[in-house]
Amino acid sequence: MEWSQHLAAEEDLSDDRLKRWESLWIPYAELSEEMKDHDREWADKVLDEVRALLDRLKEERKEKCGVLTAEDDSILLGQFEDKLRKANREFAEKDGDNE
Repeated sequence: MEWSQHLAAEEDLSDDRLKRWESLWIPYAELSEEMKDHDREWADKVLDEVRALLDRLKEERKEKCGVLTAEDDSILLGQFEDKLRKANREFAEKDGDNE
């Protein structure tokens, strides 16, 4: 919800879009089941992308090291977190918000 409120404050959105977004700035529990389903669909898409990224990192690690060890899970998680932080920094820099 916060990202859309930030975007609405910073960007020139159409009145229709702003009204639609404002109608959704309510606690998740108060959303209609239809909107919850829509939200779940997007969450599933994000999780699919996360899984694909982790799979790619795992393959890269396996090619580099030959064998994956128990320690590799924490290494891969660290690489994933680094990629997320980098993407977040790039977004913030593009957006002009360097927090």
